Amino acid sequence: MSKKIVVILIIFILLNVNPIVTSFSTNMFKLPSPSGPDIGEVGVEYRFSVNLSTGPENEFFIVWSWGDGNSSGWFGPLTRDSIAYASYTWSKTDVYPIQVRIKDENGTLSEWSEPLNITIVPHQLRVDIIGKIGRILVKITNVGGGDVLNLDYSLDVYCGWHKKIDGNIQIFGPGDSVMLSGGLIFGLGNLRVEVSTDSPNTNNISKVKTGFLFFVIPIFR
Repeated sequence: MSKKIVVILIIFILLNVNPIVTSFSTNMFKLPSPSGPDIGEVGVEYRFSVNLSTGPENEFFIVWSWGDGNSSGWFGPLTRDSIAYASYTWSKTDVYPIQVRIKDENGTLSEWSEPLNITIVPHQLRVDIIGKIGRILVKITNVGGGDVLNLDYSLDVYCGWHKKIDGNIQIFGPGDSVMLSGGLIFGLGNLRVEVSTDSPNTNNISKVKTGFLFFVIPIFR
């Protein structure tokens, strides 16, 4: 076979071989960053979403990376214009990049999306129930790194009678504290103190402490 024929055959083969695609074309679509909170607390579950309006035409699967070495695993199938949701809880304080990527039915992968960074801080509220002679005090403290907004709180004291205190703080900043008092107490019998907090942007606390009231001396178990 002449060299000319060999060259022609090689050119023909190269022109008719389909290239192997290992990732989606960046011109096809670009995944948006996930949506969700950008600050949270240790041990609290948070929910995130991503709009897949730029996904491929055929069905595909999605995986979430949580920035701490863990991922959601693949789930689906999903279709273009759908919205994917996922929730996660972090166990340590840090800044974590949340990203998503998808793959089609053939296992072809997209690039990772741009990250949504979430800052995980310690629990923002601490509640201490303190027994004093003739009084029950409750101290609520913001021990986190951000403002607690629209904080509702309540204190209930039971010992054959019932005393209740309610209140609200619109902005409860880092390091702020409030001291609640159930007023003068007197009695002889079982004692129960209940404290609860409620805020739309932090963990809600419900704490109970029981004991015995010996006239004016509270004795907690």
